[in-house]
Amino acid sequence: MAAEGFWNDQKAAQEIISESNKLKRVVNGLTEFKAKFEDSKAMEELLEEEGVDENSEEAVELQQSAELLKVALDELEIQSYLKGPHDHCNAILSVNAGAGGTESCDWADMLFRMYTRWAERREFKTEIIDILPGEEAGLSKVTLRIEGTNAYGYANAERGVHRLVRISPFDSNARRHTSFCAVDVVAEIEDDVEIEIEDKDLRE
Repeated sequence: MAAEGFWNDQKAAQEIISESNKLKRVVNGLTEFKAKFEDSKAMEELLEEEGVDENSEEAVELQQSAELLKVALDELEIQSYLKGPHDHCNAILSVNAGAGGTESCDWADMLFRMYTRWAERREFKTEIIDILPGEEAGLSKVTLRIEGTNAYGYANAERGVHRLVRISPFDSNARRHTSFCAVDVVAEIEDDVEIEIEDKDLRE
């Protein structure tokens, strides 16, 4: 980045910086995992040497550390699959209630809250871009912007039709209803689109 002429092409420079930041996050994640793994391994060897009881506070703490390492390893494995050209981008997620009236609108609201909580757990930022309440309850449609590293890569798997079968709380006869919602996910592309208009296409 300090090379002469690096910033002459702003678009290319930003792409290099973006790629550099992605690689740094991967390296930092692996480095952090390696350090925690080595700490846990050293603790395990120490407890074995001292013959500490498996029900002791130290042993329980080691077990908890091992479980956290398993979660971290699973996360690193998932990230290794997110290599698509837009996986690193923010996501625009839309939920549209299908046929089924109030029941489908309630299902759309349930999905919306589920995706919002999921994003919060991953420390992603969310923003409601568009929302239309149902006539009686729930949501007819909602569009959510999810901001965070690999947000699109994670959310993309949710694209498709989601079905809910249950005894409807909105049916006085307590009948079972099947409801559908369509979920669409697109990447928020950061690149500027350049439009070129030829002279012959211009009108005086």
